[in-house]
Amino acid sequence: MWLFSLVLTKHLPARDTALTPCPRTRGRTSPQPQVARYRCSTWSAAAFRGLIDAAADLGGSYFLTYHTWASMEQVLRCYPRFGEFLAKKREYDPGEVFQSEWYRHYRGLR
Repeated sequence: MWLFSLVLTKHLPARDTALTPCPRTRGRTSPQPQVARYRCSTWSAAAFRGLIDAAADLGGSYFLTYHTWASMEQVLRCYPRFGEFLAKKREYDPGEVFQSEWYRHYRGLR
């Protein structure tokens, strides 16, 4: 937990309203659900990118298919052979029959 707090303290501006922590509504509806979802998504993405950087700085990585918030630079830093994976995927599945939203996202970031 302390590493998570340390990363958030280092990477998230304290007064940025777009990075406000996700509100806990406990089943209540938000008066502006789109805004709340945007803030949660923005905050979560920034937090995960900070954690990915912290892990990479220590020689680690992250669970690659957990989300699509990592930048291509972060993916390649943690998984240097990712480009080889994409090439093999295209070689064995030229029609791209087997794919996912995750794959389509990172295929487009090359």
